[in-house]
Amino acid sequence: MTRPYNLEDPTLVRPVMRSNLKYGVLSVIAGAQYTIDIASPPVVMINPTAGAIDVLLPVEAEGLFYWITNLATSGALTLKDSADVALGGAEVVAPLQAVMAICDGTAWRAYKLPLATS
Repeated sequence: MTRPYNLEDPTLVRPVMRSNLKYGVLSVIAGAQYTIDIASPPVVMINPTAGAIDVLLPVEAEGLFYWITNLATSGALTLKDSADVALGGAEVVAPLQAVMAICDGTAWRAYKLPLATS
């Protein structure tokens, strides 16, 4: 069987791409409410300078996801949907913590994650 690639060639052949797939990291210093744009990369690191702030997620669209990290040593982030309603469960991102927000097309879900400190 002949394969269209070898281990030295990193070219993808006929990759399957889903909509809303993005790459990159965004680092933000926010003094007030911050809104994540739908064009933002999936990793959003926020340093709130005015204590606790709200973070609004984009309008629901299937396949959107964001790793949201609170870089501050004090002041929490409260995740809210585009209608300014707090998500249930893991909506608060404590200082030096991270949350993964995933959208199924109709609603946002948030999952807490430990933040490595090394």
